[in-house]
Amino acid sequence: MSRLNDKVAIITDSGSGIDKEIAHSYANEGAKVVIADFNDESLRETVAEFQKEGLDAFGVQVNVASEDDIQRMVDDTWNRIIDINLTGVMRAMRKVIPHFVEQGGGTMVNMASISSLTGGRDDLAYTSCDTCSC
Repeated sequence: MSRLNDKVAIITDSGSGIDKEIAHSYANEGAKVVIADFNDESLRETVAEFQKEGLDAFGVQVNVASEDDIQRMVDDTWNRIIDINLTGVMRAMRKVIPHFVEQGGGTMVNMASISSLTGGRDDLAYTSCDTCSC
């Protein structure tokens, strides 16, 4: 198991240079990395590069001199986690269940990790998804 599995790292100015290398190291250790950079082109190229390597990354354009941008960066990061780990499961179930009703049945399997039984204080979005989707 990697040291940063299920952790989220927001790394500013990580579209290039040393901060990009730091983001790459975090991602290689299992972290979900947010490539936060003012330069939209650099952050998109970096995200694409990381994803091509199978790393979990997404980008947010941010001007760290702007408090509003900083708030949006954090909001976008946590909204993405909730959207993937919790809301995504719910949306899929809502779309499939009417077909089951129409056909008289069906089977849906939602996978969960041990977090659904043990909980966790560091990754509540992940834990709550596991709990509701069992």
